[in-house]
Amino acid sequence: MDETEVKEILDKGVFQENEDGGLYSWEPYLNWNIDDKKACLDGYFTADELEATAWWMRNKHESF
Repeated sequence: MDETEVKEILDKGVFQENEDGGLYSWEPYLNWNIDDKKACLDGYFTADELEATAWWMRNKHESF
């Protein structure tokens, strides 16, 4: 999986990138700040969305 694939999965009008590179969504709920090692999720996610979120967290956060 690369960044292009990740953006295709997450860029369906639901998931948004914060100004600092974090991710958020209201429905389903997702909040991850770039300086956090954990994300808060609540709702229904596909396996691809979860994989893409994990990829984003691993590759956007330098200390993982």
